Amino acid sequence: MRVFHIVVHELKKEQHVTGAELITSDTVMPINDVAIALVSELNKRFQSHNSINAVFGNQNNPFPSGFNSYNQNRTEQVFMDFTRTSSDNLRTRIQSSAPAKGGYLVFADYENHGHFIAVFLIRNKAEMLFVRRGNRYILDTGIQHIDFENMAMACRINCDIYNNPTNQERYLRFTKKDSEDVSAYFTNWITMNNTESMKANTKNLYRTLKAIPKPIDKNGNIIEEDDFMHKAVDYIKEKKKEVNIRQLSLYLYADENTIHDYAAEQGIALDSTFRADSILLNRYLHVKVKADRFELKFPREYFNDKVIIHSDNQSIITIQSKELADKIKHLIQNNEI
Repeated sequence: MRVFHIVVHELKKEQHVTGAELITSDTVMPINDVAIALVSELNKRFQSHNSINAVFGNQNNPFPSGFNSYNQNRTEQVFMDFTRTSSDNLRTRIQSSAPAKGGYLVFADYENHGHFIAVFLIRNKAEMLFVRRGNRYILDTGIQHIDFENMAMACRINCDIYNNPTNQERYLRFTKKDSEDVSAYFTNWITMNNTESMKANTKNLYRTLKAIPKPIDKNGNIIEEDDFMHKAVDYIKEKKKEVNIRQLSLYLYADENTIHDYAAEQGIALDSTFRADSILLNRYLHVKVKADRFELKFPREYFNDKVIIHSDNQSIITIQSKELADKIKHLIQNNEI
């Protein structure tokens, strides 16, 4: 792991009480083994949480606007401007919201199998996780064990995806616990737009299931892709198209993390839970196309087997099916066409 910048600001806000106070750091934390271990552990915890994926909504809001400025000029000063301005915007958003709680806002710019900029909201605990030294917060190195389960919310921006205009993946990833939705004030602060989640997730699950190494059956043989896809689709339809990635993984692999971890390793944005799009789900098993007044539907496994596009003339398609040919001949013989 390589850490470029990390800074901690404290947002003081008691639950069920209005009013909030922001105490900022004036400088970044020093990049040493302690800082790298902190970011590494936070990133690890983030990876293990259920998540949803999105893109920025209103680019003019302070968080996306500040991020864009920093993304174009990654100096320490611009990083500090981005984190302080956006943190103060969060303060103004939650100070009149009685249910909201404060905590430490940890901003980090780092590389770990990709380039990320993340913000983690860590709740205050009895033991001080961070201590004030001069004009900044640093990690209390006297703490032997840090309970990062107290990481309330987090968002990570995949800069590799964000900076590639040809990549249609959703570059924001938010934590989402099974027992509660991501807090509205946090997602509104970052400005989340997730309107295409149903289609995007269904497409990305297909990409994942298509590429992932297939499980072993009870006889020790690798399950064929066609059988694997049918098994996955049958399970999803049995659940009324409500997809829980960990439950699906447990069903297909007897391990709840296999699909989630593979998608993360491949950089595929896949929400932990979502509703599958019916049309796209059916395409897991069938190819259905309509063009030039032709309509063609066939199982996916027939492509490049019984349905072939000629390499030397790609306007020619060959369909190999004696039954289909016999039916057409029958219509001809009976003057039905």
